[in-house]
Amino acid sequence: MKALFMLLISFSVIAAPVRVKIVHGFPSFKKGELNGVALNSRGEIIMSHQLKKVVAMNETYIWDICSDGQNLFVAAGEKGKIYRYRQDMGEAKLLAHFEEGTVYAICLYRGKLFAGLSPSGKIYEIDPESGKTTEKLDLKKAKYIWRMISHAGYLYIATGLPGSVLKLDRNFLITTLAKGLDTHVESLLVTDSRIVAGTSPSGYLLEIHPDRKPFLLTDTPFTEIKDIVEENGKLFAACFNGKTREQAPPKIKPAQEVKSAPPLRGGIVTVDSENVPETRVQFSTMAPFSLARQGKKILVGTGHSGKLLTVNAGQPHEFTVSGEVDCGQIVRFVQQNGAMLFATANPGKIYRIEKDFALSGTYTAVPFDAGNPAHWGAFYFDKTAPRGSRVEFQVRAGNSASPDATWSRWQKLLNGQAPQLPATTRIQWQARLISQDPNITATLVGVRFYYRETNLAPNLTAVSTLPAGIFAAKSAISQPKIFIPSEVKTAMGKLVPPAGMKVGFRPGMRTVLAKATDPNKDKLRYSFSLESANGRILKLEQDSEIPLYSVDTHRLPEGRYRFRVSVSDSKENYPDAGTASGNGRWFQVDNSSPTISVQANVGGKLTFSVRDSLSVVAKVEISTDGGETWQEVWPDDGISDSRTETYHANIAGLKDVIIRAFDDHSNSTTVLGKGGIK
Repeated sequence: MKALFMLLISFSVIAAPVRVKIVHGFPSFKKGELNGVALNSRGEIIMSHQLKKVVAMNETYIWDICSDGQNLFVAAGEKGKIYRYRQDMGEAKLLAHFEEGTVYAICLYRGKLFAGLSPSGKIYEIDPESGKTTEKLDLKKAKYIWRMISHAGYLYIATGLPGSVLKLDRNFLITTLAKGLDTHVESLLVTDSRIVAGTSPSGYLLEIHPDRKPFLLTDTPFTEIKDIVEENGKLFAACFNGKTREQAPPKIKPAQEVKSAPPLRGGIVTVDSENVPETRVQFSTMAPFSLARQGKKILVGTGHSGKLLTVNAGQPHEFTVSGEVDCGQIVRFVQQNGAMLFATANPGKIYRIEKDFALSGTYTAVPFDAGNPAHWGAFYFDKTAPRGSRVEFQVRAGNSASPDATWSRWQKLLNGQAPQLPATTRIQWQARLISQDPNITATLVGVRFYYRETNLAPNLTAVSTLPAGIFAAKSAISQPKIFIPSEVKTAMGKLVPPAGMKVGFRPGMRTVLAKATDPNKDKLRYSFSLESANGRILKLEQDSEIPLYSVDTHRLPEGRYRFRVSVSDSKENYPDAGTASGNGRWFQVDNSSPTISVQANVGGKLTFSVRDSLSVVAKVEISTDGGETWQEVWPDDGISDSRTETYHANIAGLKDVIIRAFDDHSNSTTVLGKGGIK
């Protein structure tokens, strides 16, 4: 029989309880978009330096960049392309092209441009005007060239496969300063007093000494060290891609190991003048890729976010998100005529960090999703604005996942004002910081706004009438040795009762189970009733928090019934609740036992029939020992599938037998049948 499930829904547009959304602190603000403003680790949004795009490359990746004061030289792309850019050019011009590999490192050495080609491990000289290339050196024992640094008349090279540090003199004679440090040496710092290398995949930070073995400063909790700078005797290393600490210990004992930490996306590790290392800043959503000194501050270019960070060298635990660009990674910094520039990847662009602070900038929050259509209340902005500065606010709303043409226009707001917007699922706010003096900045530290969801009716997804006899209660005890049809046993095994209840079986019991959800996640109440075939309604339990109800049908007249269920969110939305109603399938109430008619015993064979007025005869059994043991017997046609069945049993030599019959509602009848004479 196919079950019919009818569903009636009504709802009110009056809202659910008032809710408040609070946005404050660095973890919340960092999700938004910064444009001309900065976010420090204390969770304050302030004015920042402007980031001005210098040139957009027609390449996805930029690997390295250097400057001779007039020209920028850029290594980009996967096919060894080197570009030259000068402000009067308008766009970058292709200078050289190596089809057989990728140029990850370029350097100006003794007034000439050099490029390292990977994976061939060759170094080329490139004429900065004509682009003519000349092979100068084949490293042979190294495939990758990751960094090249010119210092004090020498060219220092970091290689991979194997990870080594080399020094070339003006005649291109090689001195191996350290070899086999790791699979790759990806970063290199060279000063008048020291040489420091960062490796991959072990994440070692090592000091290189020409006259003795390398000294392991620290084994960082990361797999790659991407860049290294030094400020006032303290090393700063940009690290990313956290690793586990179960790896084999290094062969070189470090001065002091960084404490064990769970895997991270990235972090800044410092080593002070006493060779004491510390993981100063840790990131879970962005990875430091590049570093540069700017006064007493350290600039950090990140990957996976395109954010520019500023770290105070004297207080490296604190940092500021100084800006953000539309790219995947900030890969390298370069100074040109006193200005700081940086190169990006995904896509490849070059930006300049302006010296002056922006006189205006915006912070755009990520859209807030209420989950359901909501009415928007007042917005409160926690801000300070010294004389000569101010903060302006605006909001917009819509229903699509990201703002598009279907969203409302930006609407300006005063502090404490509610926007005039229709009910929508999402809203977005923006703060604009404005100053008349680049030395004065307003500060935004938090936002609070109120909203009420439009109350949506519950969804009643199912009204399930369970097989006859199943019930649930706090103490559900099944009658011992009762006949339970196999399909009922299966249903009992699958039923998961509400918390604190158990499943049992008792003839005459009927149970309904409702399944419902609420779009507003309101608590639901259930009301149950029975409808008879003639349309009469019998109310059962009302306003129950349990979506299940069991009724003993012995008190009901026999006939056809169905459960009716209504679910409501009235507990949290009175008096304007939403409701949903549904009906279960029709079922038969049968409290009558089958009848057994015994015919004459002929030749030791007992013939009898079993009939039930409402239900199928489900099981018949006989006992020859006074009911101690029972043997199931089958009808003459071999299948118990109708309301009348006939049986034959061989009872020759037996005096008496007991016959017991069950219908599929577990109603039973027992009679005595006469056997043969011994």
